[in-house]
Amino acid sequence: MACNACSTVGQLLLSNQRFDHGVRLSTYGVMRLRSDCRTCQTIASVGVTSSSKGSIEDDTVIVLRLLALPAGAYQICDEENMGTFMIEVAPLIANDSSQSTGVLIDEQWIDMGRVKSWLAYCDRRHPWKCHGLPGTQRIVLGLDSILLIDVRNGNLVSAPATTRYFALSYVWGRGEGALEMRKGNYDALKRHGSIRPDHPKVPRTVGDAMRFVSAIQECFLWVDRLCIVQDDLEQKAKQIEAMGSIYANAYCTIIAGEGADAGHGLRPTK
Repeated sequence: MACNACSTVGQLLLSNQRFDHGVRLSTYGVMRLRSDCRTCQTIASVGVTSSSKGSIEDDTVIVLRLLALPAGAYQICDEENMGTFMIEVAPLIANDSSQSTGVLIDEQWIDMGRVKSWLAYCDRRHPWKCHGLPGTQRIVLGLDSILLIDVRNGNLVSAPATTRYFALSYVWGRGEGALEMRKGNYDALKRHGSIRPDHPKVPRTVGDAMRFVSAIQECFLWVDRLCIVQDDLEQKAKQIEAMGSIYANAYCTIIAGEGADAGHGLRPTK
């Protein structure tokens, strides 16, 4: 349920109305105690957290102001604009190229076009920060190569450590019977088609990550379970020690943030 103050905020944001003076919403004390309005509760809670003073007087008048930004962002702040209370409010736009606002996303899908645009923006604007690690920070394995999954051919390959690859960060879970690299199957996993996204022993999250990398027109994916020999304890220890460098040197890391195990999968792509 939204109170009159929050309804005013919503109406102004939807109307794109321009105004020179702050539109009064309420006092901080009234918003803080308005238990029937979750928006007021959120504004009061976030506001006091962001306050430069660490606390806010109940009689502080809270207003909505329009900021002079291209995206037309707004600010909920104290009437005197003294920094006591300040929250920036930006419209969520489905297909906005601005870097100053949030973006509406479809929770059911991964928008590959948007992901590609993010990577292109990164490559164009600051590649030296993301992909230009000094040589001393390169993969510390005592080797010049790294094992990767070639998602085009569905097999393991040994590639130079400077190869552009994606990395997958995910939760293993119990994972009994999942395909993994071992001394006995290393040669077999180098054969084309041995690691397919639809392989019954390839966990869904791993298979979906392979599809993701392929859909984004990239070639290589690093997955710990398949790129570290699980029963070679000496090599396994070295590579686990170097995992920070492996992720740091990846062109991009896919983080599977949902699910309790590797069978959960990623969202579909479109």
